[in-house]
Amino acid sequence: MTVLDYALAFLIYPGALVVVALGLAIETGASLAMPQGTQAWRRFALGLRRLAAEREIPPAISGTALLVLLAVIQISVPFNPVPTSDRNILVAGTALAGASLLAWPWGVGPRGDNARQLLVTQGGWLASLLALIIVVGSLRPQVIGEADLGSILPIKVAAGLTFLLALPGMLGLLQGPVGREGAARGSRLLLWLPLCGLFASLFIPPQSSDAAGLGLFLLATVAAACAVLLIGAVVSRGTPAVRGGYLLLTGVLAVLALVLAGLGSFFPAV
Repeated sequence: MTVLDYALAFLIYPGALVVVALGLAIETGASLAMPQGTQAWRRFALGLRRLAAEREIPPAISGTALLVLLAVIQISVPFNPVPTSDRNILVAGTALAGASLLAWPWGVGPRGDNARQLLVTQGGWLASLLALIIVVGSLRPQVIGEADLGSILPIKVAAGLTFLLALPGMLGLLQGPVGREGAARGSRLLLWLPLCGLFASLFIPPQSSDAAGLGLFLLATVAAACAVLLIGAVVSRGTPAVRGGYLLLTGVLAVLALVLAGLGSFFPAV
């Protein structure tokens, strides 16, 4: 693979250009789905104008962008210039965990609630990746995606539900409008493609590199994003008991996925 191929992957496809385009489209949907989303979107647009006028990129956005570009080339999107042998779920998971920390709206809500929400959701998300690695025995997203379901179907279901449930918390969708809207939401829009594209890579069979395959992959990615927005809208409009139940369910499913993966690695027939 040449330097030009890597440059294409990082900057154009499935890199920066596609990440920003899809992120803007999903954030527009989020402005309709989330409470006070329209006002938040207006503040975000104003924040982007200020950033363009000042010609200065906040460290949170630049740091998130670098980690996102490292993660997005790991997904099994059709026509990805990066060979499947060079893609690694640990690289994607580590980069996205760091990116979500940088993009997370730390300044909203009680500190205890913030810390608990981030601990449960990001921990559950990482547990879902670990469960897949354990049961399939591979670090390549494409191998995990094409693994014969058979006895691992319960593990994939538990891991997939945990993955989706964790994303609204990781993305800060439950926090409401944030003070530094330009920086926080500008960072978040970069995460939609790598996170939802990674879900499509791990939980649906790899698609062929043709127009139909690309269409199916994008459909699965957008469907995952819609599911995340729906979960976020329901939980953010709910009572404190609903939020507590959401975190409890995410944690329980994460533990279940790990337990099932452990059993599956020791007893393949389970």
